[in-house]
Amino acid sequence: KFIRSKDTLFYKSLQEYQQNIAGDIKIDTSMKVIWYFIADSYDLISGQNEVDFDSTKYYLYVAYYDSKKYTFRRLISLDSLYNIIDLNIPKSSQFFSITYFNYINNKSDELYNVLLKPIEKYIDTTFKYKLVLPSTLTTLPLDYLYAKKRNVLPHFIEYTDLSGIIYYRKNAQIGISDSITVFSGMKYNDIYCNINKAYNPSIRSGIVELKYSNIEKDEIGKSFKIITYVSSEATKYNFLKSLLDTNTKNLHLITHGAYIPLVDLNKKADELVINDNSNNENTPEIPAERQLLLFSSDSTSRTFRNNLFVSYEIKYLDNLSHIKLVYLSACETGLIDDNRSNKSGYSGFVREFLDRGVQSVIATRWKIQDKAASDFASDFYKNLLLFREYEEAFYQTKLFYYKSNKPSFNWTSYVFVK
Repeated sequence: KFIRSKDTLFYKSLQEYQQNIAGDIKIDTSMKVIWYFIADSYDLISGQNEVDFDSTKYYLYVAYYDSKKYTFRRLISLDSLYNIIDLNIPKSSQFFSITYFNYINNKSDELYNVLLKPIEKYIDTTFKYKLVLPSTLTTLPLDYLYAKKRNVLPHFIEYTDLSGIIYYRKNAQIGISDSITVFSGMKYNDIYCNINKAYNPSIRSGIVELKYSNIEKDEIGKSFKIITYVSSEATKYNFLKSLLDTNTKNLHLITHGAYIPLVDLNKKADELVINDNSNNENTPEIPAERQLLLFSSDSTSRTFRNNLFVSYEIKYLDNLSHIKLVYLSACETGLIDDNRSNKSGYSGFVREFLDRGVQSVIATRWKIQDKAASDFASDFYKNLLLFREYEEAFYQTKLFYYKSNKPSFNWTSYVFVK
C-alpha cells in the first residue's frame, strides 16, 4: 500500500527522479534495500516533505525491501536517538576521529540494539545492500557496528537518497584504458593559505605538508596509468579544468580537508569567510558553504583565497557525468551537518558531486591520519585493478582491513556513495 499510493514519499521520490532524468527508467526489484528515514504517521500517509525536527512526535523508521515487499519498523524517537548519539562532541578537536570512534565503541551495543537488531535476521551477508541514511546517521559506521556484533562485515553501498537506488544501473567498472588523474604534494606556504584563521587569526601559513602525499600518488601509479598535478601545479584552477575535461574518468585528490562547525564560525565569523561569492556578512549556515578543500596557491593569480575550494562551488559546474569516481583523500569530506536541517543524507562535496552527475564518490566521515589514508588508497586501487568494479574494490578493501584487525577508526571513516 505504501509503495503504490501516489501520495507517498516513495512514489513522489520516484516521480521526481523520472522527471529529471532523460531516457527510460528500469526499476530493479532484485535489490536488497535498507532505508532509514525520519517521519511521523502523517508523513507516511501524505508524503509531506517538511519536518519539524524540534517536535517530539517524529521517529526514526527503517524500511527494508527483499524484492517481494517492504517492511516498516518504527525504531526510536528522534529525541532519544540524539541522546544516544550525542551531537555535542566537539568536532574542532584535533583528536576528533579517535575521540568520536571511542565513543562509538562505548555506545556500540546501544546503537546496535536500536539500529540493527530489529533487522539482523533480514541481513544476509551473501547479498549487497543498498543503504540509505538520513543525515543523522551518516557519521555512523553501521557496517562495522554489525560486524562487531555478528563477526562478519556486510556489503553496504550507501546512497544519498531513496530515488537513487530504485532504478537499474550496472555496477560501474574502470575501463582498460582509463587513467587516474591525481593531485598531490600541495604547497601550503604563502599568505593565501589561511585556513588556520578559523582557529588562529594570526596564522597565515604553516599548514603541514602531507608527508605521504606523493607516496600515495606513486602507489596508485603502480596499478594504473596516472596523470599528475604535483606541488605548484596542484592548483584549484587545474582541478576545475580536470573536472570539466570529458576525458577525465577518475580523479584522486590528496590534500587537507576541513569542515568548519557552526560553533567555530559563530565565535569568529569576522575571521574567516568561507563563501567567497557571497556579500552576506552573516555566518553561512549551509553545510556546503563550510566544507572545503585546500590547494596549492596559484602564484599567477591575486584572487583572494584562490586556493580554497568550497563544496558549494560545484553547483556552478557543467555536467560531470563523464566522471566515474571522485576519490577525496582528505579529512571530513563526507561529513554533514548536525543541526537536523538535512534529512536526505550526505551534503557538501558528496551530494554536490553526485548532483552534477559524478557516478560515485569516496569520502571520509571524520579526520584521517596521513599514512593511514595513503595505505587505504593504495589498497583500494590494487583491488580495483583486480576486481575492476569500484563498489567491489571498495568492499574488498574494507573487508581486508576488518579481517586484519587494522585500527578501526582509520578505515571505517571511508564511505563509497552513489
